[in-house]
Amino acid sequence: MSSIDFAQRAPNSVSVDTARQALNDMGMPELPYSILNSSQRSQFLDMAPRMTPEQIADFLSRVKLK
Repeated sequence: MSSIDFAQRAPNSVSVDTARQALNDMGMPELPYSILNSSQRSQFLDMAPRMTPEQIADFLSRVKLK
């Protein structure tokens, strides 16, 4: 599924700037501004910390999804 198809089907959305700020405020590592290929994507996902259910709930409250 392309990112455009995913975005069209997603029940909620949040701007990149809002998500970055919320994650930054939570002390999460900074996200890259671009991922150029599937190899970089895999590397990033393998290295990214996994959020706990509590952190996910905190993120969702910070971005105020509707």
